Amino acid sequence: MSKRARHTPARPLTATDAAWYRLEHRGNPVDVTSVLSFDGTLAVDVLCARLEERLLEHPRFRQRVVARWDAAPRWEDEPDFSIARHVSRTRLTPPAGRVELEALVSGLMSDPFDWSRSPWRVVMIEGLAEGTALVVQVHHCMGDGFALMEILLSLADEDPDARVARARASAWPFAGSPRVRDVPRLVLAGARSVAQLARLSFDPPSALRRHPTGHRVASWSRGLPLDRIKDTAHRGRETVNDALLGALTGALRLYLQERGERCPPVRAFVPVNLRPPHAPIDLEHGNWFGLVYVDLPIDVMDHAVRERALHATIARAKRGSDALISLGILELMGRVPLRVARLLEEVFVRKASLVVTNVPGPRERIAIAGVPLREIVFWVPHPRLSLGVSLLSYAGQVHVGVRADSAVVPDPRRLVALFEGELDRMARERGVRPQRIAARPVAASTDAHG
Repeated sequence: MSKRARHTPARPLTATDAAWYRLEHRGNPVDVTSVLSFDGTLAVDVLCARLEERLLEHPRFRQRVVARWDAAPRWEDEPDFSIARHVSRTRLTPPAGRVELEALVSGLMSDPFDWSRSPWRVVMIEGLAEGTALVVQVHHCMGDGFALMEILLSLADEDPDARVARARASAWPFAGSPRVRDVPRLVLAGARSVAQLARLSFDPPSALRRHPTGHRVASWSRGLPLDRIKDTAHRGRETVNDALLGALTGALRLYLQERGERCPPVRAFVPVNLRPPHAPIDLEHGNWFGLVYVDLPIDVMDHAVRERALHATIARAKRGSDALISLGILELMGRVPLRVARLLEEVFVRKASLVVTNVPGPRERIAIAGVPLREIVFWVPHPRLSLGVSLLSYAGQVHVGVRADSAVVPDPRRLVALFEGELDRMARERGVRPQRIAARPVAASTDAHG
């Protein structure tokens, strides 16, 4: 029997998957989005064959979510499934540049899924001055960003070092549906998580917490040399992640100052992988990650003082149990009545102002369907929040992506440029050789992004 015709029995969503399904709001789709840029032209028939061969090993990619008022949402086979329904092509006016591509990606991010189908799609972008691009979008109820990145990289022709290195951490004990004897412990764990979340202060009002319009905008950086970032971090006696968060903190302060906004300290949700190192990536276990809360001291003007304050808050986050607490909250949100879940969601999202994601990619360049992959950008959703920043390493470079609501960050390219500038400032102050910043690609037209 072919993968196209294979039948999978219906089954309920796991509690965390149900929580992410419930977090979907009009104007704020809960999607994981990636942009893959290639040094060449992809053949759509070869791409579809590769998708059918690799993705359909995972039943979720041919199942849809069916939610009935009298039952929990369930995974059921998509009727008359065809890979062609999930793959489309669009052509920009050649030779299109980065600005046109960013505008197109922004529009796709604002477009909700068709829930009569499995919640994922691939869009091939043609007409670019440099090669071809793929936009891959998957709803978060299908799995977490760490698992989906690994599945995405399974499309590679050769995979010597493309598997994502997963952090070692304890797994939440209720990854699947609980047994009857687990229920008392589940209730107790959920109550403790709610109590600990309640003690965490709300993030203060700021321009980063404005009500979203539903119109998303996106931009991403040039490739930033990872070796240079490592050198900068090590000279500051910090990790690469610490240095990147430091650059982001400074960039947010500068961005708000330029717009005449106040700069209170803000809190970021940072996803942490909780999947055991050798657990299979089969999506059957659902989302398996937690969120760590990191305070970003954008209110501090002095660079050195701000960096010391950030180091202290990162150290506290690493010692804490935020990841398991947040996973407990998500488990609870997926099991309680919808009205209660909405109340928990309201409390949860007021604890932070943005999401910052760091996902490791392959250390070496890979190819998909015979075409070399030049760069990858990857975003996880930020439901009910209006700003998400992604950090992804690939083949010795780091790409920083910004996805935001236009009411909060109307010019994401400016925030990306400020981030690049902050990294250069940190490198200069620590004696790392300056690097010339490459010019941003010039667009073929001037109407995209305004």
